[in-house]
Amino acid sequence: MIYVVAAEQNTYFQRVFKTVEILGYPEIASKLVHINFGKVQGMTSQLGAVKLLGDILDKCVNYMHEVMRANETKMTSFEDDTGPFLQYSHAGLCSIMRKAKLTADDVVKADFSLLKEPHAIDILSVVARFPDMVSQAYNTLEPTAILTYLFRLTRQASSAHEVVKDLGASVGPEVMLAHLAPCEGARQVLENGMRLLGFTPLERCVFFPSVLLILLVANLITHEQEGCDSFAGLIIRI
Repeated sequence: MIYVVAAEQNTYFQRVFKTVEILGYPEIASKLVHINFGKVQGMTSQLGAVKLLGDILDKCVNYMHEVMRANETKMTSFEDDTGPFLQYSHAGLCSIMRKAKLTADDVVKADFSLLKEPHAIDILSVVARFPDMVSQAYNTLEPTAILTYLFRLTRQASSAHEVVKDLGASVGPEVMLAHLAPCEGARQVLENGMRLLGFTPLERCVFFPSVLLILLVANLITHEQEGCDSFAGLIIRI
């Protein structure tokens, strides 16, 4: 059971949960969680001025709708840490794999010992951290840990992609496969992370700013109606 109550009640809930444990119900106590938040201006329970969390979230979503419409260029940018940047990067990695005509069996056969360049080692290191980031987000109930990680992964994959393009036909097929395999690994992790955040990765995309803004707002409204605020979290994070 999750209690979403202001931070002022931290001590109270710690005592309640401990009391439940002492009374002989440790299995129940282990399932009790208190999610706190900061002080809400204008809210005084003693005077009856109580604001429901749902109403506050609705105001946040409505405010972000206005911000998105007022900052079309920023909201549709393919640079920096934005939603379109993630989508564009995933579609780009998908394009690389299609052109290379690699299969899952090919990727498994990649010999990573052939990789000597720092960028290749770096991207493998970042990809390997994904399970830790998911665990961190789960334990702290903070999905932004995954989002921040995906932005870092995307930038790293972009650098690796540039190196792969420069290699061209100057290396043999085994070396090229060793360089492409980390890109596929990054693509798969990016897809998994985006799905965890609640939206569908695109395999192909041609974006026009005004159209993209409409799609972003429509997607945000859809997720809001479905009770999923992860996409809203992505926009608010921006």
